[in-house]
Amino acid sequence: MTDGSIDNGATPDLTVRFLGEVYRPLRELVFGREAELSLDDNSYLHRQAGRFRLRDGTWWLENVGGRLRLTMVGAEGSVIDLQPGSSSPLLGSSGEVALTAGPTRYEIEYQLERTQVRWQDTTPLPATGADTITFGPLLTPREIDFVTDVPHTRSGKI
Repeated sequence: MTDGSIDNGATPDLTVRFLGEVYRPLRELVFGREAELSLDDNSYLHRQAGRFRLRDGTWWLENVGGRLRLTMVGAEGSVIDLQPGSSSPLLGSSGEVALTAGPTRYEIEYQLERTQVRWQDTTPLPATGADTITFGPLLTPREIDFVTDVPHTRSGKI
């Protein structure tokens, strides 16, 4: 069993499992090619791809890589895709984090010993339809190219 940081009398409430190894971080656990949780020596894998981090009493998953997407799947079926630079509280009391680097897929399991308090925005929604909420792109640029690259559109004839 590996401890993720210095013990100041705190009890770890997050357990992370990867290929039979068990980690119980106190504050954070970084994973990647050259990280505390070393996934593989795969050259497609970032040296540091992601991080479990305790912030204000809540465990978060952070994508600290530059190109790879992390997918978090909660045991109840919720799914969150984390693009580079993004983060999210861990879903539910258990789940997995998956990432693909080159031809290899990695799956890291996590389990919390206590239920996390969920953040809730108490800001009231606008009463009228006058305000617009902007969402990010629904498709990646590569997906847009794929969807719009239909044979009949290449010839200019519809």
